[in-house]
Amino acid sequence: MNFFLSAKGIRARLFFTVLSLAVVPLSFGQGHIRTPLYLMPTVGVADMNGTLLEGSTYAHGPLVQVLSAEHGIHPPNQDGLPHELNEPLPNGESYIGRNISPALEQSGLFSVGLRGPRPSDSEPFFVRVYSHSSPEDSLFYADSEIMTATDYATTLLYADVGPLTNIVSLTRDTDGDGLPDWWEYQYFGDVEAIENPDELREGHRMTAREAFIAGTDPTDPDSVFFITAVAPQYSDEYTEFVWTDPEDETHSTTTKVYEVVGHILSWPTVPERLYTIEYTTNILSGSFTMLLEDEPAHVNTFTNSFSSDEAVIPRFYRARVRLSEELMP
Repeated sequence: MNFFLSAKGIRARLFFTVLSLAVVPLSFGQGHIRTPLYLMPTVGVADMNGTLLEGSTYAHGPLVQVLSAEHGIHPPNQDGLPHELNEPLPNGESYIGRNISPALEQSGLFSVGLRGPRPSDSEPFFVRVYSHSSPEDSLFYADSEIMTATDYATTLLYADVGPLTNIVSLTRDTDGDGLPDWWEYQYFGDVEAIENPDELREGHRMTAREAFIAGTDPTDPDSVFFITAVAPQYSDEYTEFVWTDPEDETHSTTTKVYEVVGHILSWPTVPERLYTIEYTTNILSGSFTMLLEDEPAHVNTFTNSFSSDEAVIPRFYRARVRLSEELMP
């Protein structure tokens, strides 16, 4: 069914519809002729990493559903199934790749044909795309905006969906390794791809578990968690030094040296994590003084102030991160 892939195809469909309207009598007791309603996106649907979803006319790609929006849009439950207030519409099911050109196997495109009992112009609905061919196996989904058919002459509506979102259960952990399914799927494409989450992989400086807790990319060896900057904090007071050229006393240079009265610390943060910042003056002692404890992600800088007399004392800083309760497996 390639009717929407070319202008020629669309003209053929519209011409067929016009002929149908001309020859079908209105004596069936219906108020109007219910023409099919087709739904399709203007741009392909991409996964969590921005890659277009795969699917073809010969194999089921990720599931596409048309759901009632009479009571608004509600997230799926922990098993990925639609909320009880979002009933699937009759014939409102398709898959990525279905009813499109066989050449567009990785296009993220789909088509849904609501034939027969199509929704009226007073029945709102929306389109939901899953990351798998069944809701139960899906870890992500994306919804379109609420739509209605303007009238029965409407034969095509464009249903663009937003970026894929985690299924309601952020803590679902099928293989029980302490790493949520959505995170393993996002970075490794499989919930069982990591044999030992506490093993340091070759070329990496963080284990998979450490990367998940820190919110870094476990596939990028350069993506690590650390304090990114320790900049000096200067006072308004300064000492002025004047240098005069001994061979030409008319040439001199003045330098102002400001006192250091603190360190300005910065570190990267990601949502749903809590951060603790500590320091010590003797790194061999193992004893640290806490500066901040369990601060949320919007706090990513801190100034550790001290007197100018203490500026000569060395200070070593460390940052600690842990999961917030929402992401605890």
